[in-house]
Amino acid sequence: MLKTLELRNVGPSRQMRADFAPRLNLLTGDNGLGKTFLMDVAWWALTRKWADHQALPDPDLPAGRIPSISFQQGAEKETGVLTSEYSYEKQAWPLPEKSGLTPVSVMYVRTDGGICLWDPLKGGSPYIFKPHEVWDGLKRGRQRCNGLIDDWTSWQLRSDEKNANFRMLEEVLAGLSPSDQETMAPDRPVRISLQDPREIPAIRTPYGRVPVTHASSGCRRVLSIAYLLVWMWSENKEAAKIRRGEPARNMVFLFDEVESHLHPQWQRRLLPALMRVLKTLEMTTRVQFIASTHAPLVLASVEPLFTPVEDALTVFDLADGQVTVERADWRNFGDVSSWLTSRVFGLGAARLPSWASYFSKKAEDSV
Repeated sequence: MLKTLELRNVGPSRQMRADFAPRLNLLTGDNGLGKTFLMDVAWWALTRKWADHQALPDPDLPAGRIPSISFQQGAEKETGVLTSEYSYEKQAWPLPEKSGLTPVSVMYVRTDGGICLWDPLKGGSPYIFKPHEVWDGLKRGRQRCNGLIDDWTSWQLRSDEKNANFRMLEEVLAGLSPSDQETMAPDRPVRISLQDPREIPAIRTPYGRVPVTHASSGCRRVLSIAYLLVWMWSENKEAAKIRRGEPARNMVFLFDEVESHLHPQWQRRLLPALMRVLKTLEMTTRVQFIASTHAPLVLASVEPLFTPVEDALTVFDLADGQVTVERADWRNFGDVSSWLTSRVFGLGAARLPSWASYFSKKAEDSV
């Protein structure tokens, strides 16, 4: 688990520190203030690998100021603060030691549709999936993952223990469905092209059977998450058998912009549903969520679950040209309009004035 993350002379602020609660952490604030950047650094702190481009110091940083990333992890075992100072000579961040840490699985859902996985029992390189690789498979010299299309169909058609993966997938899809009336239930696979010999998985919808490749953007994003959660759970169990050990029991779930591509109905359901679903995987005893959002519906959705002892709301803001990162006092606002006018979003009004009043005001100002 991640307890603290502090950046100096790197990123959008000269100094940025976030303290994380043990269960649910919500990051919110305007675009361009560093929420995704902080998520990328959190992934690096937990895995020692960058999901994409590494963080770089400000090129105009005065001499003598040292860029650094400091962080503290804790679960059953807790570390002191570990610090990496940027090496200009090597153009890299030296890696702090990981010894003594409790093994932690990590899943990072990115805004571009890519997903990154880290399994401490498998070691080596993390799984960095580009969007199409989630569906068609991940290959880096060798096949590392068959992908959603092949695995889903294979699990569905098998009668051996691998079929347990399909049963788990059904449970996860049911848990993550947008509503009780509109569930994502698997249907029979379907051949959709003369040029593609594969049987494509399908889901049942109120209007018929739909191949997963033709589902909506929001649905495909949730299907990707569901598949890789089950795949990660299955692979971790297999790794534990081979190593004659226990599966990893701690997980950090990084989720950037929860609301991306999602209808409001899904926005207010997905995060609580994920928290419930992860308990059914029997993969974890402790899960820490770090999720960014711009959506008041997402914040309103966790009101029944939020407890200040286990959870935190962190607000990114801009003051006097500097980015500030502060933990906000949690309040239940209930109505979405109240969230919009709260300090979290600070819009002043829940909606823009009408065009008529806007032009009337402009006319008064011109006089």
